[in-house]
Amino acid sequence: MNEDLEVYKENMKKLYELEASDQFSNSNTAHARAILETFFELAKDKVCIFCESLHAEFYDSLKDDIQAALARGVKIEIISQEEACSIKVCEIKDKNFAISKTENQGVRDLDFNFAVMDNTSFRFEDNKENHKATVSMYDEKITGDLIKHFNSIKALA
Repeated sequence: MNEDLEVYKENMKKLYELEASDQFSNSNTAHARAILETFFELAKDKVCIFCESLHAEFYDSLKDDIQAALARGVKIEIISQEEACSIKVCEIKDKNFAISKTENQGVRDLDFNFAVMDNTSFRFEDNKENHKATVSMYDEKITGDLIKHFNSIKALA
């Protein structure tokens, strides 16, 4: 990982440690990956992801981070709107790891993606086509709302 991404990840960790609810914008794919890497590294309980699909070019590089989180007992749930593309991630077998593809057309038509870590951190894309996201490393209210939304999606999926 290049030095700029390491600095970016360290800054996210500092925001988390300070319980800072600052929100920042994220539209860079490398930064999006760094955010998820950080979620998997810091998670104590769970990481939930709702995405269009598990694009291999994005998710394959996260396999080791996912496995490290699972080894610490972190639960990881992923709901995809389309068939998963990342063979590497789909190969992971663990009782705390679940990937599902929704068959519900209403859920498949949703235009956003998001990821949450524990009850504290989120990354939310309001338009899955442009990948511009809002991120906060410590916002329990919005993260809690997104977890409720994830659970509603899961119930419909």
